[in-house]
Amino acid sequence: MKRYAVDKLMKILRPNVIPLVESFDISDTILNSSLGNSNGQVYENILKSAKSSSMNVMNNGKMIDTPPFFKSVEKYLSKDFLKFGHQSSNTIINAAKTSMKHTKSML
Repeated sequence: MKRYAVDKLMKILRPNVIPLVESFDISDTILNSSLGNSNGQVYENILKSAKSSSMNVMNNGKMIDTPPFFKSVEKYLSKDFLKFGHQSSNTIINAAKTSMKHTKSML
């Protein structure tokens, strides 16, 4: 019963959640969110945040260029697709199709 009520409320609120949160006028500094930043550059903000995260710095202070886990999944990724994040959705869709063909050919 509670779950149903929450789901129903979320359906009502979802279309208005961004303006609702914006109405509180919480500054980006206080919000401290890559996703909720007012500049609208979600992917750029996430990358900047990841680069400055202490999780991505080794003990000697150098940045980790390639996380160790990446080598195990690298063969399944299309590096070309990863480069297109800032471009049009058609380019991304075409890159995704290319990536899927590439991945299927490797299986």
